[in-house]
This record gives sequence, C-alpha cells and structure tokens, in this order.
Amino acid sequence: MPNIATKRIRLEFGDVEIGTASRPKVIGIQNELSEAVTLREVKLEGLYKHAFQVSTGSTTYPRNFLPGDATSFQVAFAPPLIVSQGEKSAYARVYTTDDQIWLEAQLVGQAVSSGLLPDLVVVITEDDVLPSGVINPDGTCNTLIDRFGTVITDEVGILPHSQWRTYNTPPRLQAEGNADLWELRHMIYSLLSLVSPDLHFAPAYPDLIIGNSSYKYSKPGYVPDRPVDQFQDTITWKVIRREPGTLDGPAFSARKEVKPRTRDSNLRHPTSRNKLVDVMGQWFDNIVQFDCWAKTNTEAEALVEWFEDFMLLYTGHFMRFGISKMHYWRRFEDQEVLKWANPLHVRSVAYYVRTEKLHEVVKSRMRQITIRLMETVDRVPEAEEYATGALQDRLLGTRD
Repeated sequence: MPNIATKRIRLEFGDVEIGTASRPKVIGIQNELSEAVTLREVKLEGLYKHAFQVSTGSTTYPRNFLPGDATSFQVAFAPPLIVSQGEKSAYARVYTTDDQIWLEAQLVGQAVSSGLLPDLVVVITEDDVLPSGVINPDGTCNTLIDRFGTVITDEVGILPHSQWRTYNTPPRLQAEGNADLWELRHMIYSLLSLVSPDLHFAPAYPDLIIGNSSYKYSKPGYVPDRPVDQFQDTITWKVIRREPGTLDGPAFSARKEVKPRTRDSNLRHPTSRNKLVDVMGQWFDNIVQFDCWAKTNTEAEALVEWFEDFMLLYTGHFMRFGISKMHYWRRFEDQEVLKWANPLHVRSVAYYVRTEKLHEVVKSRMRQITIRLMETVDRVPEAEEYATGALQDRLLGTRD
C-alpha cells in the first residue's frame, strides 16, 4: 500500500446543551489515488471522545476503496451528563489496514448548561451498586469501578440527578476493608475521574493554582509567578485536624483512645507455625477540608454545591470500603485569593471522617516450660546439709 498524505480538517459544533446532541455533520471520503486502498475503521480518539458520536451508516469496515470510490460518515457533538461545561475536542480518524491515517477530523464543541454545572449521575445495577461509570452513546454504562478502579459489572443504566430515588446498597454488618485517609482520597479521585473527567482533584496546592511560586530567588533562571494559561475547575484537599478517636460521646470529646489497643489476638501467622499475630488498632477523628476553586464567584458557588451533592451520594460507598463514619462538618467563609499567580475564588467545605489505623504485632509461641522441683526440709540438720549441697549429693547419689 502506498504512503498516504493524511488529510486534515476541523469541524466546529458551537454551543450544545449538556445531555443533548448537535445536528450531525457529514464528512466525505474519496479515493483520488490511482490504486485501491483498504480502509480499516473510523475511530474516535482524544481526551473527550466520549462527548462525540460517529455513525458510518450502511458502510461497513474494513472496506476496499477502488480509485474514484467515495463514501461518507457522520459525526455529532453530544456532551453526556458526566461532562462539565467548556470546550471539548476530539479526533475522528480513518485508518487504513496498515495503520496509516487516511483522514483526521478535529472535532470541537462547547458544552453548555442551562444550570451552572451538569447533574451528577448514579449508576443503578441489578444489586444496587453505587460507583459511577462512563456512559455509552446508547445510554448504557460498561465501565463500573470499585474504589481501586476494578471493573465489577457491565451494561447498567444511568439515572440523572433529577430522577434520584433511594438506591443504597443493602445494609452490611461489616465493611469490606479498612480505609485510611489516603484510601479515601483515592476513592474520591477515582469517582471524580468518571463523574467529571476534566475536573482537577489534587492535594493543596497544585501548580495550576499557585503558578510558579515554587521557584526561589536563589535558583538560577528564576521565573516570576505567572498564571496558568488554561485554568480548569479544581478541588483540592487537606487535613486540618487529626486527633486520637473518641471512645464514647461526640467527636473530639475528652475520653480518647490515646494509644493502640488489642482488636484481635493469637491469630495464626500466615507463614510460620511458631508465631502468632495480635491485631492492634487505634481510632482517629479527622477533619478534611475541600477547597473548590474557580475563576468567578458564580462558578465557585456552583462547584461547591455540586461537590456537596457528590459527597452525599457516595458517603455510603466510602463507608462500605472501610471509612467508619463520615458526615458534613462545616463550610468556611468565602474567599477571593489574590496572593498567587491566579486570582481565584474559592469555597471551602469540611467533612468529619473517622478512621481506624490497624497494625500487626508478631509474637513467638511458647516452645518450652522448665520446672525445677525441690524437696522440702523441716529439720535443722537437714537444712544445714541442704545449704551446703550435701543433701542433694546424698539424695542423688553423687557423693560417697
């Protein structure tokens, strides 16, 4: 097959309401070469490929294109409920059987909403599992994850926020694991990456907020602070309070578990018959602050309201995987931060999280007990003889 010069075009779809689809645009393909070309597939690629649709109609691939043959396919911009507002772009590429790109169409559209942010979505499965997933063009979801990104089911339905009812997992007597603050952060990150793929979630404070403040004057090539060219809505997190957990009463009250205590004892060691394991645990009360950053007050307010709904929806999911308690704590004063490179508006909200830190203590089994028996003497001559060792020698026959 000859080397092919890739044809490149750009299609603009304009503003499209989130949850709807634009009118399709037609892209034509014609073989202007002097020999046949076999086209393998038409494929959507790029960060926001899930926000676009492609249809080849009655044309099937692979297809042998003779010189002069022509066909077409359609593309549309259809931002789903899980995408946030703003410009979205992807590529529709036509590949030949030897992986050359016959045609590359850059697709660009503006996702807009009559509201300030898209509705959250909840995935409903046959057994009412709560994690979220990526919506297919037909409205199904084939990527359902647990807290660490493992696919646990497929082909489930999606309900928008406005149609929520009570879809909680059945009550459990025991959590499926023991999660700490780092695992909680990972669960939130995994879910947000599906629910809102272009929302940035990071520990406080990433470079896209503070610019180049990490540069010091003493460094060669110092660059003053400058804003990030394309700021994206961001949520940062930090722990603002952590204390030994309360044994009874409200959080942070007087009676605390100040050191680890035994949770289970004398468990069988997994690899050694001569060792046992004690499980020690300690409760902790934590306050985790989430800061919602945006370029305007209106966007920041919308983002924090959206995040509160998100946390409310998935609290049961976090507790299922080992967070003991979790509830809304407080919201802080609204701020406009001007001290860094990016003048930003921030809304801060805090959550109480109760976690348990477990660790194992390995101990050896008792292998031998030595008992020393002595005869009681109750007469003075025998006591004197015992004190000198003569009694033992006589009894044991070691002295003539």
